[in-house]
Amino acid sequence: MRIESLSLMVCDDSALAPAFGSARRVGIAEFGAMPPPDEEARVRYVRSEAVVILHHSAETLLRMYFAHVDYPHCPWLGIASSRTPGEFKDKCLEVAHHGVNRDTVATVFMGGTDPRDAAVRLTDDQFEASVGALTSLILFCAERFLSESFIYNAAKHGLSTVHLDPSTRFEVEPPGGGDRIPISSGSMLTYLHKPERPGSRSGPEWFVSATGTLPDQDLGVALLIQRAVSSLWDVARRRYTGQSGSISVFSPAMILDSVYGPVQNSLNIVRTISFELPKKGSDGSISEVRVNFTRQALDEGWDSATPGFRPVNLVRVDLPRRQRDLQPITVSRQNLLPFSPKGSTRV
Repeated sequence: MRIESLSLMVCDDSALAPAFGSARRVGIAEFGAMPPPDEEARVRYVRSEAVVILHHSAETLLRMYFAHVDYPHCPWLGIASSRTPGEFKDKCLEVAHHGVNRDTVATVFMGGTDPRDAAVRLTDDQFEASVGALTSLILFCAERFLSESFIYNAAKHGLSTVHLDPSTRFEVEPPGGGDRIPISSGSMLTYLHKPERPGSRSGPEWFVSATGTLPDQDLGVALLIQRAVSSLWDVARRRYTGQSGSISVFSPAMILDSVYGPVQNSLNIVRTISFELPKKGSDGSISEVRVNFTRQALDEGWDSATPGFRPVNLVRVDLPRRQRDLQPITVSRQNLLPFSPKGSTRV
């Protein structure tokens, strides 16, 4: 709903006017008719809110995955007991550095280690391609969560980001002279951060960074995450309550198109430019301003995305109830919570 409602903001005024012109009531609070927000304000809103949605959905996917891995008898306990930010970050680092277990990904998101175990009508190749795509999605989420926490915090906590004008352009002059080389152009989100990089515990402090906005990447990947989380829920519902469902079938091309298509379309070499704020020394001198660049690259094995790719075009296949699902996991005849499905409680 957040993704869909946000995407409506890019409609033109003629499409939005009837909706904003209608009076709304939420409980006892009444909101009268109003004109649509200014188009420029809507565009800025889409760019900043897309960052928050991507990070929220990425964190959801990772936390759900970790809970089903670490607390297989009751993932809900895993979600509720994960209260230390450092612990979650360490798990993300483990994923980023060492990857994830193939069979675990298949079991959590596809319902089994192969089509026969999951009881889904897929070929081995289709099943394996989907597992590989889901693995890539998890790795992307972990990397983005770790590397861009500064912009996420700036957008989430008090909206302490500044939107640079779409005409913004950064260029570098080659060491030997010659024409300047453009490295980034278009709208960017600018924010202040104290450590040089996420996780830094020493070194210079206080930087201002500008990160290029890619709302098409943010929302495209967030949609794929939503589909993955939906599959996880149906797999878990079958396992813990004996209900049938369905899962999405992913393809590596869809993941790559959603991640790299917007990068290619932006034509930007650099994603983030960080400027160290100058410091005044005890002798009154002003330090030099160091500039760091974080590049964005395309995957060597990726074929260019079709213009206007649709990240929601995923096939869903039935996830039928198996014989072993007729006896839901349980260790007690009591339902300790009033909303627990009968026979499914592990608390």
